[in-house]
Amino acid sequence: MKATAHRAEIGASVFIKPSGLELIVGKVIWTQENQFGVEFQEPIYRPVVDHLVRVNAFEA
Repeated sequence: MKATAHRAEIGASVFIKPSGLELIVGKVIWTQENQFGVEFQEPIYRPVVDHLVRVNAFEA
């Protein structure tokens, strides 16, 4: 994931609420420049990941 407006801090909580899906909760475990990694509390099923990538795709 990429941070857009703010820099993520290690240990920060992350909440993702996709339309029509349950809340996804995690925490930032690493940062590097404008990128960060999140460890989620529960596994995210592959179809949900695919959906999130598809609806949030952007041109690099």
